Amino acid sequence: MNQHSNESAGIAAGVELFNRGDFWHAHEAWEEIWLAATGERRRFLQGMIQLAAAFHHLQRGTLRGAGRLIAEAEQKTREFPEGYLGLVRKPVVARALDDAMAIGNGEDPWEDRRPIPSDLPGLAIVPP
Repeated sequence: MNQHSNESAGIAAGVELFNRGDFWHAHEAWEEIWLAATGERRRFLQGMIQLAAAFHHLQRGTLRGAGRLIAEAEQKTREFPEGYLGLVRKPVVARALDDAMAIGNGEDPWEDRRPIPSDLPGLAIVPP
């Protein structure tokens, strides 16, 4: 398998894990391909890793860590178009930013809705 195929498979595996609410393992799946990535791909993947870690923190109720990671993830991924590396992420990022705003206002956006809110949007893969 070539590097592009490995990257695509790793992204897809991370999306599946993320959408199941297994945010930590999504983080780990993306970290494997992040280690081999360079340049802008590396920056984007780091942002997605931080996004998964942020949702893991929300799942655990670690709000301070979640808010910080959401801000860092958004900052790293905002310059990339929707569909970059095959990922449709805007609904998830928008939700994360709403959650970060709630945290900034002293609220727990997942309170009484753990481990995963039923209205949490998922990530999607752009068809080739």
